[in-house]
Amino acid sequence: MDQLMRGLMADTLSMAGVIGEIRPGECGKAVAVKGEGTAYRCTVFYEGFEAVWKAQFTDVDSGGGWTTAQYRAWPVTGVLTAKAVYAAHGWNTDKGQQPRCDKMPRVFRAEAGKATAYKCQILLSQCSNGTWHFRWSDRSVWINDEGRVDFRS
Repeated sequence: MDQLMRGLMADTLSMAGVIGEIRPGECGKAVAVKGEGTAYRCTVFYEGFEAVWKAQFTDVDSGGGWTTAQYRAWPVTGVLTAKAVYAAHGWNTDKGQQPRCDKMPRVFRAEAGKATAYKCQILLSQCSNGTWHFRWSDRSVWINDEGRVDFRS
């Protein structure tokens, strides 16, 4: 379980995108059965905000031990930073689209698979009959299944 918690702490730092105060939380109890996946709900704290992960184990050895266990983890609720969102939007947007984002708190929680209250925008352009038309298009800020910042229209 120590390996799991270290991995979740690293994943939480990666999600936040900025080095910050991080500390382990805990994993709820679950029964490990050979050949069957075992799921845990685990928490990690980043800058005082709780990130909740679901971790599923496979390949638990015959004694119920962890020497051969593998795990997969995905966020339930995560922690984002404004810096990570701004950087991700900048990297994922053509510079000609004039990327911009709402003002966001330095650190905030986000539920995986749900839009946050924050949006980023891109400038769309279209030429019709020799006249250029421009409009801003909103893209909601999300966390994807891997704990990465995502944007959806």
